[in-house]
Amino acid sequence: MEKKNILKLNKQLQENKVTIQELNSQLAQIKKEHNLATKQKKSAEKQNEIYNRLKETQEIILTRIKQTGENCTKKFIKSDRYSIIKGNKEITELSKKQRQEYRASILKEFSPYIKHLSSFTKMSPDDHYLCCLILIGFNTKECACFRGLSDDAIRSQKIRIRKKIVESFGTNMSFEYI
Repeated sequence: MEKKNILKLNKQLQENKVTIQELNSQLAQIKKEHNLATKQKKSAEKQNEIYNRLKETQEIILTRIKQTGENCTKKFIKSDRYSIIKGNKEITELSKKQRQEYRASILKEFSPYIKHLSSFTKMSPDDHYLCCLILIGFNTKECACFRGLSDDAIRSQKIRIRKKIVESFGTNMSFEYI
């Protein structure tokens, strides 16, 4: 059954790869056109048209990232690993070994989401991991425990991630899905 899930996940990743590449290509082309239109001071109508296409493409990308994140979260919450984690009721302290095991299982389960996210943003693996923890529903204190960091370090990382989202998409979209 595990092998079946892996094959299904690999197929899904391959399908998403083509879509991601196409969207990346569209996004790059539209950004080039927008920059060219700005430099050449084309009519306001042309600039607005290009800007609207850019926003539409970004919205498609954000929607796909959100959907992938939601799907991964639903699947993870149904897993035995989640039951074990939540069985601890209040997560206040984890050993290094537990942190490593949880990180590996969460990153594995969220690999399609991370693939989408990394295709469009410049985030570190630690940023990806924090996004996954947030999607699962862990609060700042619990995220800090999973990462072996302070609450303040997690808050700072969230701020940096928000800035990266603005750089990538020009919007301060809801952080709950990224």
